[in-house]
Amino acid sequence: MKKPKWKVTLDHIREFLLVCGFIMAAYGIWMIYPPAMYIICGIVLMWVGMPNQKGGD
Repeated sequence: MKKPKWKVTLDHIREFLLVCGFIMAAYGIWMIYPPAMYIICGIVLMWVGMPNQKGGD
């Protein structure tokens, strides 16, 4: 049975660090004022999830 080869690229590391940074920021905001964590992190996630608005078809 062959072992799967895992190839870690710089893009994987950047995405991992981005997710970890988001989680740490959310936890820090939670420690200051819990409702603000939901508001700020929700806005950030909506902004990241929005499709590009680059003109019409």
